[in-house]
Amino acid sequence: MGFLESVIGVTQGAELVAVLAGAFTALVGSVFSLLAKGSSDRGNRSATTNFQATNDLITDSRLSDLKKELDRNRVIARLNSSAATLLTFSQFIVGGLLASSFIQESLSPSTVGLLGLLVLLASLINQRYRPDLHAAQAKQRMFKAKKLIRVVEDDLFALSNGMSRAPNIFEVREKASIGLSELEDIEIDGSMAIAAQTATADTSNGGGAAIGRPPAT
Repeated sequence: MGFLESVIGVTQGAELVAVLAGAFTALVGSVFSLLAKGSSDRGNRSATTNFQATNDLITDSRLSDLKKELDRNRVIARLNSSAATLLTFSQFIVGGLLASSFIQESLSPSTVGLLGLLVLLASLINQRYRPDLHAAQAKQRMFKAKKLIRVVEDDLFALSNGMSRAPNIFEVREKASIGLSELEDIEIDGSMAIAAQTATADTSNGGGAAIGRPPAT
């Protein structure tokens, strides 16, 4: 009798761990997705511009703005990558385990049903938001921002050392401004492309996400 009670206790403990692990993974993935979206939205808001020269080459050249843009996209890439990993784990790993007859027989029907809902939630968030695509696009913007920063730093080096072919500070600032505008255009175009892709996936899937099936690419 003691052995049977131990087995029941272990089974109940396994169910609790499975539910908590699935819920934690889906919840954290959802939070990361929302944080990444919030970070992206904040970056698109207009900021107050100081039109007075400060005699600080870093500020006047807008090199500081380029570095802020690089840091913002780095945060977006990290959050979306983490969200994609967690949501994929919930959708495919947990979903794959639920497809096993051994797991279904080992867990109670209510536990299997709850884990199934968590997998469905992860699948819906992954399909609607596509953090993997947002992460990839943020990394591309990071590469472009790094190139712009190197170009501006080279111009500032030439300007600071009085080299004959050095541009003036306005030319350096104008180059940085054009680069920032291009980064904004790339982000807007990327967001629209992801929105169109998710809308197409919704139409092809009849408005719902399939458990255990990868999102359309």
